[in-house]
Amino acid sequence: MIRVDTNDEVPVYRQLVESVRYEIATGAYAPGESMPATRALARDLEISFHTVRKAYGLLVDEGILRAEPGKGFIVVGSTSLGKSERMEVGARIVSSALQRMTSLGLNDSEIAYLMEEQRSLLDLEQRGHVVVIGAAYRELAEVASDVASLTSSNAVRIMDLDAIDARVEADVIMVPISSLGVMKSRNTQAEVTGFQHTYSEDALLAVSSLMDRETLGLMTKYPDAIGPISLQLRHLTGFKGQILASSVSGQDIHIDTIAAASDLVVYTRGVSRTVRRLDPGAIRAVFELGIQLTPSSVERIRNLFR
Repeated sequence: MIRVDTNDEVPVYRQLVESVRYEIATGAYAPGESMPATRALARDLEISFHTVRKAYGLLVDEGILRAEPGKGFIVVGSTSLGKSERMEVGARIVSSALQRMTSLGLNDSEIAYLMEEQRSLLDLEQRGHVVVIGAAYRELAEVASDVASLTSSNAVRIMDLDAIDARVEADVIMVPISSLGVMKSRNTQAEVTGFQHTYSEDALLAVSSLMDRETLGLMTKYPDAIGPISLQLRHLTGFKGQILASSVSGQDIHIDTIAAASDLVVYTRGVSRTVRRLDPGAIRAVFELGIQLTPSSVERIRNLFR
């Protein structure tokens, strides 16, 4: 999973370059696969999309990515450097790290211990499983990804359900239980397991208390969650009224309007910061949907990687 630390003294764009390079090298993004869109990744990491474009641009210069009009940035390969160049770059990285650790006051034995510890952790991570996760919408897949990532040192990829077939290289494929049968018929090599998710009971009770003449506001991180969540909320609560919805990874200009026009607003975890920035007086009632895997699904995933 691509990560950066905005509190680190290393520039964010440089952290992003290293993180993307690592994810590609470990197989999280395969050659020919599209990288996350610049604006979407910027929102996920809560950084400027200009920073993402700068990092992607540097990776294009290195030959690791290529830019394709209408498609975004595509993975070419893990590195275009020869052995001698890789060794030279690696030496500079190690030298910089040693200087930084020395400046912190670490002695030789402490530095040696940390280097060996990190090497061991890297070996463990590289021995982890390759896990592919698909779901009806990306935010649900991200919830499952968090469980798989915390359970063991796995390389986790999120893919569209329709794109997961026998050609996908994976040790384990995780999909919603409702898609389990179809997925097993598509893939005969990887182990396929299912998961089930739930919503916050407080949020469901609030939605079920709405009258059909009232309006429910729904705010999600990505557009693909709007349809599935709307259908599930209607099924689980019996609500038949109007639903106004918007996502923040696309055009979020309707968020304030939806909040003001809704009798109740529910939202996914990915838009918590956006909701907190709204005028409290503009929202009559608000609940986080609290999407999470059921305890039995979490336990099954944990047992799978033990």
